[in-house]
Amino acid sequence: MKNKKKWDVLILNGNPQDIEIMSSYIYTQSLGGYSSENNQFYYFNRDRKDMINNILEQHVSKFDISFSWDVQDEENWHLSWKDNFAPIKINNDLIIIPDWDNNSYNSDKIIKIKPGMAFGTGHHETTFLMLKHLINNIDKNDSVLDLGSGSGILSIASHLYGAKKTTAVEFDLDCKDNFIENMGINNIKMNSIKLRIEDVLCFDNFNYDIILANINKNIIKQLIPKFKATHAMILLSGILEEDREDITSLIEFNGIRLLYEDKYNEWLLMVIQNA
Repeated sequence: MKNKKKWDVLILNGNPQDIEIMSSYIYTQSLGGYSSENNQFYYFNRDRKDMINNILEQHVSKFDISFSWDVQDEENWHLSWKDNFAPIKINNDLIIIPDWDNNSYNSDKIIKIKPGMAFGTGHHETTFLMLKHLINNIDKNDSVLDLGSGSGILSIASHLYGAKKTTAVEFDLDCKDNFIENMGINNIKMNSIKLRIEDVLCFDNFNYDIILANINKNIIKQLIPKFKATHAMILLSGILEEDREDITSLIEFNGIRLLYEDKYNEWLLMVIQNA
């Protein structure tokens, strides 16, 4: 009998703000996660546990949190979300619902997402901020580049709001099937959004109207100098409030303007544009 694939599940418990900060050190290494009461659950491939434990041991003493590990069969991943995925409304305009939700909603803009091994359900503060300000800034027929696209939710939203061209760049192959499945659930043809499986740091075409980067802070720091080659409006998230000075200094050093910023709990979004 073929062995079932399993995931290591990290459970963080304690002060919600401390969990958010601790999560910033590890969430980009995970396959996805969800919140339930005062617990945050993250899923990892089974070769990552030692590395994550090392990160936790370096930082956990600073915070009012504890952690433990569990193991879950891959086939039960989707079931973990059933009791924890509530509809999300953004800007009184866009509603994000799970793929199993067949209720009627008073909105003409609805995205269905199947929770999978990729970030991007709208529940995390960074995704919420990106969706909010994408909606505020996108014009019909804009071209959009989605760096670190994960589940594809930002690319799907760009298409829904009239983008004439959307390119999604994602390095993690675990995200590919989930991305394609989410396009199908939302009745988007395969050629409407171009998905490229490659490292965002190797991508070099920034000739777009809007660039989205909801991604690890260290990747953002390496991307910022590359953005001098574009006049796109750039939305950055995945930045903690404590990292604001570090990021803004790098933006200024590269001669890029910080147009404005927004905050949700401990997380920041910055909107920048080449001067």
